[in-house]
Amino acid sequence: MTEKKLNNEVLSFAQNFVYEYLTYTAGEEKDYKERLKQYITSTSNVSDTEIYKGAQKAVYVQAYRMDQLDKEHFDVYVLAEVQYEYYREQEATQESAETRMKVPVLSRDGEMVVDGLPMFVNDNTFMEDYQIQEYSGQAADEQTAAGAGMAVTSFLKAYYEQDETVIDYYLSQDADRSKFIGLDGRYTFDRMQSVRCYQEESMIVCIAEYKISDVVNGAKRWQKVRLNVVRGSDGKYYIQSMSARTTM
Repeated sequence: MTEKKLNNEVLSFAQNFVYEYLTYTAGEEKDYKERLKQYITSTSNVSDTEIYKGAQKAVYVQAYRMDQLDKEHFDVYVLAEVQYEYYREQEATQESAETRMKVPVLSRDGEMVVDGLPMFVNDNTFMEDYQIQEYSGQAADEQTAAGAGMAVTSFLKAYYEQDETVIDYYLSQDADRSKFIGLDGRYTFDRMQSVRCYQEESMIVCIAEYKISDVVNGAKRWQKVRLNVVRGSDGKYYIQSMSARTTM
């Protein structure tokens, strides 16, 4: 693995951890601990947070710089905007606040873990060298981009709202079906913001940015994914794979 790719993976890992770490609701401590399991060791006390009242949600997170301490250890700095919900004098109150954290990450043999307690810090140093770089490449021609883009939009709508039978219709013959277990209506596809398509030999790489809606409370969330698309012998476009990683 190249140094650049490792850096991006460590940054993304810490960023995803902070989102889960700063998002919780009083009375749902079990769910909170379960969500953090994938980031910490069994002996860690990172998830031992005392949640007294209300709820909070990380509405924006961005890993913006990193210090490499040795071959395996990194300190990653993450900026987060947190929305708090609580009752003040029997009135529901919402407010937002910005916070910054330093997350200790251990990367070994392709695996990563938060190997200490994250620290709240006052840090305003942004380093351009550590910005996550978006995917870029040779743009697909207009006709290919239009066809692949339509396939991506139709697939994503099915992925969030339909069952496996409908989802399967949009997949290539050799796509790994186990990687495409849909949300079955838990969220609805709200709208597509953009689809950028790039040609990589016989593969078309599409970066899709869109909004989904939570059917429980109507909250809308941005999503951004990378989809590898192939053109079938029938001239139609099919999804080969999907990843949350949209960086180089």
